[in-house]
Amino acid sequence: MLENKLNRNFLKESEIFHPLAFIEGIHNDLLDIRIERKEQTHSIKREDIYLTAGSTHFKVLLPLKCGDNSFILHCGKHEIPFNLKYTASVNKKFVRLVYIKCKDDDGQFQAPSEENNSVSSACSRISLGAQLLQTFTAEKMKEQGFPAKTFHLEEDENNKPICYVFTSSLTVLEAQQLKGEALWSHFAKELMNSSLRNDNCKFLAFLSFTRYQNSNGIIPSNHSEVLDLVKGHVALGASGLALLGTGCLHTWAQNLEELKWRFNDNRKINKKELMDDSGLRGTHWACYSTGLGATLHELGHTFDLGHSTYGIMGRGFDDIYKFFTVQDKCCQPNVQDDMKVISKTSCTEVHNQVPLIKNLCWETVTPPDSNTVAGFHGVSKSDYRDLVSLSTSSAICQWSQEIFWSRSCAVLLNFHKWFNLFNPKDPTLLPNISSNKATSAHGIRLVEFRDKDSNYLHHWEFLRGDGLRELPLHLSDMSSWLPENTSMLKIIIADSYGNILKRDVSLKNLDV
Repeated sequence: MLENKLNRNFLKESEIFHPLAFIEGIHNDLLDIRIERKEQTHSIKREDIYLTAGSTHFKVLLPLKCGDNSFILHCGKHEIPFNLKYTASVNKKFVRLVYIKCKDDDGQFQAPSEENNSVSSACSRISLGAQLLQTFTAEKMKEQGFPAKTFHLEEDENNKPICYVFTSSLTVLEAQQLKGEALWSHFAKELMNSSLRNDNCKFLAFLSFTRYQNSNGIIPSNHSEVLDLVKGHVALGASGLALLGTGCLHTWAQNLEELKWRFNDNRKINKKELMDDSGLRGTHWACYSTGLGATLHELGHTFDLGHSTYGIMGRGFDDIYKFFTVQDKCCQPNVQDDMKVISKTSCTEVHNQVPLIKNLCWETVTPPDSNTVAGFHGVSKSDYRDLVSLSTSSAICQWSQEIFWSRSCAVLLNFHKWFNLFNPKDPTLLPNISSNKATSAHGIRLVEFRDKDSNYLHHWEFLRGDGLRELPLHLSDMSSWLPENTSMLKIIIADSYGNILKRDVSLKNLDV
């Protein structure tokens, strides 16, 4: 039966808290597959649904209205009625979308002549992209065995994300003279001093004035050479701002109707005229995948996540297209040996280090760390392989091929204030480290260890019960993973209410 072969994310009666539902299934007969609303007064137009199918596998994205949404899934001779209830998030902590233009510019982004590059189009592409990432995050949290938690986007009365257009005090010439960290610092200050400021929001902002200028017409041989030809480009996330350029925004879908062909657009990027930020794959679809994934990667930094060896916070974000497309060999984009190429590309070649933030009320965030799935430990600090049952085993075995939140990232997000109903009456007392002991009045949930350069080393998680009130920090418990000649550790502790402590600790203060 088709009903028994639907992915675990799909239920006959299901309540979700984001407006774009994801449905996935397997069946032998996909020649005739469609979904329709039961209510005649709310019929869905073709452009309102994203549906892609391979030989036996299909994926669907459904926009929802608040309340009950009744559908019928038709697949060959089979019909399955199902209901999805969308309850809008009431979390007061949210992500605010912003499109930044200069004071002397109309805000058009760089694009081929056949593309709509207006401000309105930019906001449509950004809004849909944010919704896709919101849905992706919820599904990937479920794969780790957690509830389908995700970040909250501001929405209008039609459940569409709001994208603000912000006019900077800079001219285009002034803005394009800034690079990387300087761009981030300037616009962090401008946004924090504007009417858009809200202490409960994190900004996800895009720069309209990114321009690829290849006057010599010489095709770059590597990504560093590409970046040398781009002005107004940045991909940095920290504290309350994730800031990105728009050099490849023209490859993004404006609506669900475009999504399928955008993810299958095998046209080569004209590197004489347009920026190629595709993870060295060189196609329009790959630029979309890398751009969308990088957006989530940088947003992850604002949620206190660091770099991981694998997954979204590593270079796995390049392959976010795999979540939205069916990976039958006959249907997938022509990636050839791209994975081999990407594996040789360091994160630091493409993404600068997190900037040093000064004179802002936002907390300064440390540079990214490196996190591996081998760091999954529970209360007993037993081996990772003994604790696979805490996560979805099918997701574990696919980690080498699929994108995911690395384990410590998922644990941190599960307790993060931006992923839970925020109550201003919740306790705000941070965990503490005193001598060789970590303590928390509200239950330690995650202890993550990083080296002096903020590279991930290891983590322990405590999901059972109310967490731990205190935890001894002995060097003997760290000997199996602590690198030689280590003198300092950065320790990150999260409690049950998402209060996060970040502390540099000398090993001299830890008992053997």
